[in-house]
Amino acid sequence: MAPAGATARRMAKVLGFVQRNPHDGQAVSEATAAYLGYDQKNLYVVFVCFDDPAKIRARMSAREDIYDDDQVEIILDTFHDRRRAYAFQTTPLGVQWDAIWTEATRQEVNGNFDTSFDTVWDSRGKVTAKGFVVWMSIPFKSLRFPSTKDQVWGILLYRGIVRKNEDDFWPAVSYKIQGRLNQEGALYGLEGISPGRDLELIPYGIMQGYRALDQRDPYNPYFQNATAKGQFGMDSKFVINDHFVLDLTANPDFSQVESEDPQITVNQRFEVYFPEKRPFFLENEDYFRTPIDLFFTRNIQDPSAGIRLTGKQGPYSLGLITSDDRAPGLAVPTFCPPTSPVCSDSLYGDRSYFTIARVSRDIFKDSNIGAVFTDWQCPATGEDNRVGGVDGRFKLSTNWTVEGQAVTSASNLLGLKAFFKPVGSLESTCEYNLFPFSSGNFGNGDHFAGPADKLEVRRNGLHLNYIGSYQDVSPGFVTLPGFVNRADVRGTYNTLYYRFRPKKGWIMNWGPSLIQRYVFDHEGNRLDTYYDPYLKFEARGQTLFYIDPYNELRERLRPQDFAFLGLSVGHNYDYHEHQTGFIFQTGYFRKATVAATYYWGDGANFVPAPHDLPQFLLSRLDTATSTLTFRPVKRLKIENEYLYERLRALNNEYLSAQAQAPGPIGKGIFNNDIVRSKWNWQFTPQLSLRVILQYNSLLANTPGNAFYPYTYLPTEKEFNADFLVTYLLHPGTAVYVGYNSDLQNLNRNLMLDPAGLAGLYTANGFMNDSRQVFVKVSYMFRP
Repeated sequence: MAPAGATARRMAKVLGFVQRNPHDGQAVSEATAAYLGYDQKNLYVVFVCFDDPAKIRARMSAREDIYDDDQVEIILDTFHDRRRAYAFQTTPLGVQWDAIWTEATRQEVNGNFDTSFDTVWDSRGKVTAKGFVVWMSIPFKSLRFPSTKDQVWGILLYRGIVRKNEDDFWPAVSYKIQGRLNQEGALYGLEGISPGRDLELIPYGIMQGYRALDQRDPYNPYFQNATAKGQFGMDSKFVINDHFVLDLTANPDFSQVESEDPQITVNQRFEVYFPEKRPFFLENEDYFRTPIDLFFTRNIQDPSAGIRLTGKQGPYSLGLITSDDRAPGLAVPTFCPPTSPVCSDSLYGDRSYFTIARVSRDIFKDSNIGAVFTDWQCPATGEDNRVGGVDGRFKLSTNWTVEGQAVTSASNLLGLKAFFKPVGSLESTCEYNLFPFSSGNFGNGDHFAGPADKLEVRRNGLHLNYIGSYQDVSPGFVTLPGFVNRADVRGTYNTLYYRFRPKKGWIMNWGPSLIQRYVFDHEGNRLDTYYDPYLKFEARGQTLFYIDPYNELRERLRPQDFAFLGLSVGHNYDYHEHQTGFIFQTGYFRKATVAATYYWGDGANFVPAPHDLPQFLLSRLDTATSTLTFRPVKRLKIENEYLYERLRALNNEYLSAQAQAPGPIGKGIFNNDIVRSKWNWQFTPQLSLRVILQYNSLLANTPGNAFYPYTYLPTEKEFNADFLVTYLLHPGTAVYVGYNSDLQNLNRNLMLDPAGLAGLYTANGFMNDSRQVFVKVSYMFRP
């Protein structure tokens, strides 16, 4: 197999791919070659991969759903700065995936890859009798690079063989050296190319009908509905001097964005992190990333307009974004009747405003320093929050990296009212962002101020790896645009693991790991200590197995952590918890991937009935997850997921604070179950049908525990169905037709019960509280 024709004869041939996994430094196990060429408009790449066609993993999937299949990839460091690069990857059938690689590690599942990057390029793939061939065509106008006559780019080529857990690179990328771009090759000979004055316009239109229950005034709920409602908006992109990109969005709509991946959110001590999925806020996110998460775009809930400027000139990188947020003004009712005791519509339609600015400079070979400033304002209430500081990342050697940040915040907020806000209170709208950050944020009246610092050292190697960090967040530190869910803490966090790498056999690597943390407050009180030693085994066929025989957590709750704890107990309360568990995953079978997690042991009840003191005693906690991904045919993928959490009373030390009598031994505090099934039919590379069915249930004080309630949570049940037909010609040009319906066990007498005496939830029956159907069309103009 080899490309043919006049163009192919002018292409450069690349051989010599080297393994990173499973055997670092050995030659690729299956013959692989790549061919590179270009003209004035496009860069061309052809991969020729030999293999047994019966063993190749290749299915027709949605764009960017490639993780179960074999892959080939080209990474282009167009500024040759070894810090940031474009990644273009396909499966043997040409299914596309693109991303931005940065040397600074991301916290999300994709590690160093920013998968929000989507651009226009072409790919084709075919499985042959000897393996498979993939062709890519990448327009230069889809890339940013210096405006010089002779270009020198960094380049990495990659092949992944899933069934062998094999990762192959040219040139060699070794675990023995931290990073990838510092091991890249150089691409010479690109002459007379330019992305030009790139312009993209993506107007969209959406028509929708809906019916939804409006509970913004809990004493006057009603259904909103529209038979046909139109909406228009536009995204635009302007390239400035081949270096900077200006993105504008007006009246953005995200109807086609997939619903949240399921997570257990009940009985969590701190706010749960949900990753961003909206395209405008995801693209070029790495320009704003710092060691402390000061820009969590999910805090911008409902923007009507946004502007973002990103780019690089010489050693300097710049990121600037500003957006409004309609969510505060939409959180209050349009109109409040005089009879409502908690309703206030005086702030309806008001907005908050976010501005984030960051600049960084490359120094030395693989290091950088930077500064960041964030601003949040709510003019209607006079509230504001500002954070500023400096950060840096320093490459000390081939294995060691240090990064750190020092910032300070100054805020004028509604003080303690945000933390003791009564349920249903609609007095203020802009303070809604503050509540998740309640652990420790106390200031002088309405003014909050204080610093936050973080220092992290990281070692990466073939066998020994270590991550150690120290973080100090003062009691007055607040970041409303960011995600810092705990204040008044000083802590050290350490992760150490060693991997043995056998040269032969089914097991690729295995070894011990240790996770540890010590956390104190600024008065010197111990808050948390945690130790988790475990064993990890990684084997062929994407098989992982974790054995976690015993982890120990000591945590202390203070009155400021939970208001009702201070009122009920009057002092700190300590927990000493132990858990045992395991994690298993395998993709050994061609048509199925299976994963399971189960942990059992002790757990605290963070959602007790407010009148019961003993519910702060230790409880029995069981958590489990299981997933089954099944591909009965090449064009259909079925992903099933089940999440389970159960909290039970341990013994007769659980007493009723009112009756002073033993409570029921071993009775349930709550059971939380989430079942989700996602089906995707990929009829063609462009046309697909997606169906998501999800059922959530929270069964509180079960079974038969009404006389001794251990939690204030009500029993809740919800079923959601989501249908979406997509025709995606390429990113920006698409047609979406969707339907969504949500059922909950809401009390059907809710509409006739303005005093709320019947309660919001009922044990039997469901009410359709929202449903919508929509058609959305967008088109990319790219002259």
